[in-house]
Amino acid sequence: MRRPHISGAVGAGLAQAFLERSWIARIPDSRALTVTAGGRKKLAELGVAGLRETQDGRMTALPVVCVSKSL
Repeated sequence: MRRPHISGAVGAGLAQAFLERSWIARIPDSRALTVTAGGRKKLAELGVAGLRETQDGRMTALPVVCVSKSL
């Protein structure tokens, strides 16, 4: 089942940066990624909300709207 995601150059860039920092990891034999414990901690520090653990132990994002006062 496909889930909402960030696509294109932005998604690829974020994925690469997160993989390099070990915030996410590839799931073997799958296109899916998982958020590591360190990634959950760092994303929480950065104020990224809306992650929840699925029944199979993976993390999935809930719909979140971010509004910046600087816009």
